[in-house]
Amino acid sequence: MARSKGPTNSHNVIVIGASAGGIDPLKRIVADLPPDLAAAVFVVVHVGQVSYLPDILDRAGRLEAQPARNGAAFRMGCIYVAPPGFHLLLHDGHMMLRRGPRENLARPAIDPLFRSAALSYGASVIGVLLSGSLSDGTAGLRAVKAVGGLAVVQHPKDTLVPSMVESALHYGFRRKAGWPTSSRRCPSHSHAGFALRSRG
Repeated sequence: MARSKGPTNSHNVIVIGASAGGIDPLKRIVADLPPDLAAAVFVVVHVGQVSYLPDILDRAGRLEAQPARNGAAFRMGCIYVAPPGFHLLLHDGHMMLRRGPRENLARPAIDPLFRSAALSYGASVIGVLLSGSLSDGTAGLRAVKAVGGLAVVQHPKDTLVPSMVESALHYGFRRKAGWPTSSRRCPSHSHAGFALRSRG
């Protein structure tokens, strides 16, 4: 199956998932992003019926942050946040919002965003998983890795709630041919405590 059209440069789709305890590290990531970032950033955080996250992230850094809108094309150098009650998917340079079944007890959930990004943009994707409970994001990071994308997790010792990243490290990075068995801190965000797993 041919991948949809859209960003083609290396690592220019960044998908980030977080839950409990993930807002502070997310704000630190956003604060570090350069104003000329040649990538589009998509964020899913487990939220209730109301979310002020776009405003929070807009104030946290130099990139514009806004709610994702169904059918809208996305631009490089912008941050798009999944709204409450909708899964955020990517296809053909556009965002799609879907009220599908909850995944991992959540809607929006992290896995649908990560899977759709991997399917559409392959090795151009960076998937980032932050603090949270349960296991949302594990399957999505495996999908990103399977197509040659880059998978980054916050170091479990630096999370408020380590369940999601521990699940990803345990199940998403089981030893396979060509996959390293150790992790290392991501130097560009070492203050936020990240472990990086990538192919060979």
